[in-house]
Amino acid sequence: MSFHVKLNEMRLARGLTEKQLAELIGVDLRTYKSYELGKTTPRIPILKKIVIALETTSDELLEIG
Repeated sequence: MSFHVKLNEMRLARGLTEKQLAELIGVDLRTYKSYELGKTTPRIPILKKIVIALETTSDELLEIG
């Protein structure tokens, strides 16, 4: 499964809107939407914030292992 699909699924499973997650990780909504659309990939510092906000691990989010 692609990162952007997994990101969307995990966000929805946590009951967050795109706007809420964008605010939690400190990016504007347009930037966050580009992650979920697969247009861009977040840099490591933002990825770390996503992992914390979604209460998950990078392995799970990135489907490693």
